[in-house]
Amino acid sequence: MFKDVGAVVTLASPDGGKPPLDPKSDDVSAETPATIRFKADTVANEQLANTAKLQDVDASNFDAVFYPGGHGPLWDLIDNEQSIKLIEAFWTQGKPVSAVCHAPIALVNAKDENGEFIVKG
Repeated sequence: MFKDVGAVVTLASPDGGKPPLDPKSDDVSAETPATIRFKADTVANEQLANTAKLQDVDASNFDAVFYPGGHGPLWDLIDNEQSIKLIEAFWTQGKPVSAVCHAPIALVNAKDENGEFIVKG
């Protein structure tokens, strides 16, 4: 959807390259028109197979950060130091920090410039 409106999208993961895929997220019973479209998009699949390393992503080079859903953030991002630093950098710079489905868990350990958790209450 971001690409449909002309956004330049950079995919990143903790280790770079192709991130592990949660089998439940790829199950036929979980398919949606969006996932079917993605599977048919060779450019998007190539981009997913070659993600940047989180440590190489500099928030000052981007307008926003978006964490997609699925089970991955529960295991790979909740306590990932690079991910937390990236969220905090976007937050401090006043740039959009967003997540959907299970992904808001990636925000739980991020703090603002005053040391307060950005997710609270």
